[in-house]
Amino acid sequence: MNWFFPLSKGSGPLPLNSLQQQRQRQIESLKAAHPSLAEIQKDVEYRIPFTVNNSTINVNILLPPQFPQEKPVVSVYPPVGHHLVDSNNGTLITSPLISNFGMHSDLGKVIQSLLDEFWKSPPALMSSGTAGFPYGMYKQSGITPYPTQAYHYGPRHMGPSHTPPAGPGPAPSPAPMPHPGVDSAHGPPRAPAPYGLISDLPLPVPTGDSQAGLNGHMYKMPEIPESFPELCNMNLSQLSTMSENEDVLLEFFVSLPQLKQVTSDKEELVTNIVDMAKKNLQMEPQLEGKRQEMLNKYEQLTQMKSAFETRLQRQHELSESCSLNTLQARLKVAAHQAEEESEETAENFLEGRTDIDEFLTSFMEKRTELCSSCAGQSINMSRQMGDSHRRFLQTMMASGIVDEHGAKTLYQHCCEKHNTQHAPDRLDDFIDTINSKLQPLFMQIRKGTSEDNGHQYYALVNMAETDVTRMSSDYADNELELFGKTIDLIVSSENGKASSTDILNSADTLTTKKLKKSETEHLLNRLVHDKWLNEVI
Repeated sequence: MNWFFPLSKGSGPLPLNSLQQQRQRQIESLKAAHPSLAEIQKDVEYRIPFTVNNSTINVNILLPPQFPQEKPVVSVYPPVGHHLVDSNNGTLITSPLISNFGMHSDLGKVIQSLLDEFWKSPPALMSSGTAGFPYGMYKQSGITPYPTQAYHYGPRHMGPSHTPPAGPGPAPSPAPMPHPGVDSAHGPPRAPAPYGLISDLPLPVPTGDSQAGLNGHMYKMPEIPESFPELCNMNLSQLSTMSENEDVLLEFFVSLPQLKQVTSDKEELVTNIVDMAKKNLQMEPQLEGKRQEMLNKYEQLTQMKSAFETRLQRQHELSESCSLNTLQARLKVAAHQAEEESEETAENFLEGRTDIDEFLTSFMEKRTELCSSCAGQSINMSRQMGDSHRRFLQTMMASGIVDEHGAKTLYQHCCEKHNTQHAPDRLDDFIDTINSKLQPLFMQIRKGTSEDNGHQYYALVNMAETDVTRMSSDYADNELELFGKTIDLIVSSENGKASSTDILNSADTLTTKKLKKSETEHLLNRLVHDKWLNEVI
């Protein structure tokens, strides 16, 4: 097993670990899903060109060292405006498919979904640029690029023919070892593209100091030196022996402090996992008890819900049977039955089948008490005020006077608003129900006919004249007295009219405070405006 000396005899490809195998599977999925995929740097950087709206846009996929544990970095060029692309630079794709990328995601399907979205909603170019993809668009000085892969690098065997040329300047770094399957006869390996830089990415990429697991826990890897002093102190014979003897090489690896630390951390982690598993097993009975308790409570909730629905249905049936309309109908039926029984009793008496005492007792009981009581209760229940009556009354209090058409329209609106039965020919009964409740307040909604046009009007009027009612009026006592005298003049006239001169003259006969001519004219204008009087020109 020649891990350090791939060019020596018996060398073979380096076996891949689990993470590297998953990386290769993701790359194969990407290649299978996109035949036009171009490889910029093997296993690191790929590009997919696509054309939309006569413009060619390149999608660049950059795979970090710990991919697929780390998310891929996907960008586009030239910069575009799109809801999946960062608006700051117009190149970095910020889709949830990328930000939520995990070990079990499929890179080929993710990129295909992004391309489908670009086809559905074509991006708009932000600015024109040169053709091709600018590798150095994010390049910064003093930053090393991504390595091709950490497991493909190693120092070459330096023989006499590989002595580096002398000269000023720093010594050249060891050349990278070719990837298995790459023919070195075609030339030296291609240098990595300057675009593949860790710090060149628009978003920060975690370095090798710590690695995040699937559950988010961080593990800090031990620092790996660039060179091992133990190897530098060995001669060529010892290095050859280590290369050809696998046991010696493994013994050297086991003795490294970094590997010892990783082994110790692994044992500690395994111990912690075992302890946690034991604690979880100890909590299993408690969890099972809580689970059973939750199931019992859920069953109890189901039973209570069923009982509630049954009682709710029963309550609905009872409320329907005890509703106002139902009780009214039952009272009417009882009154009709009582009336029929009283008629039957009267026929029996007339035919001589019942004596006079029994007739008087039975007839008076059924005819007078039961029939009258049921009819009275039915009438009272039919006159119960509802929300529709209250709305009608409130509108009348605000308007004062409405014509017949307005009253019918208001009646229909109030019934529809409160889901009550509307009978167009029952407006007077509807108003009588309101008046029955206004009677203790000495107010009523009265209907009258206009002498001018013969139309009927409804008005809310006061039925009592007391000191209290006079205080509620908008007019003073002397103004009300003048209005009364004006009504007397109108009633006593032959044509139903009163001249303004007669009204002004009657103002001098007021028993209360006298009114000036200007005050009288102002009062007449108010009475006309408030529709108490009608001015005839």
